[in-house]
Amino acid sequence: MRHLFFYDSGDEKTFDIEDEYMLGCGLLVAPVLKRKTKRNIYLPKGTWINIFDGKQYEGGHTLRNYKAPLESIPVFRLADANSDCLESVLENAKPLLDKINDLSK
Repeated sequence: MRHLFFYDSGDEKTFDIEDEYMLGCGLLVAPVLKRKTKRNIYLPKGTWINIFDGKQYEGGHTLRNYKAPLESIPVFRLADANSDCLESVLENAKPLLDKINDLSK
């Protein structure tokens, strides 16, 4: 687990973000810390894929009022993260992710 600053130390927008983090080499987690259904999420440069619904987002900007219910905390995968470990974990988690995605519809 590491601060977004360590993903791209040249991106000044990451300096003050304290409620998102990188998990491993290719996951960005934006926890839901308050009882809300939406939150703002900054995605650093790169192409990011929501692990629950597969939607892609181009980084370098903030997703405003992004749907963030407690049952599906926003987690994004970096599209070009090459990691056998990450691939294995996501493949093993797929049945659970599909179930969560079905519940949030």
